[in-house]
Amino acid sequence: TLQCEFACFLEREVDAGQLVVADIPRAASQFFCLLKGELHARQLCGCSGAPFAASEVDDHVNATVDMFLRAYAP
Repeated sequence: TLQCEFACFLEREVDAGQLVVADIPRAASQFFCLLKGELHARQLCGCSGAPFAASEVDDHVNATVDMFLRAYAP
């Protein structure tokens, strides 16, 4: 699965000293939960109205990656 592949990526980054992650499977799961975030919840509940602008999606993804990297920075 994509989450398993991401966990393998995280493990390689930990081995290379780029990240400090104590529980890699949990971190991979957390990343995908963060990635879904509010946009996904709004869409599921039918609260999204018009389709999301590409910039809104990009901003969400960038903020998620930034937060994740800050959490696991060495």
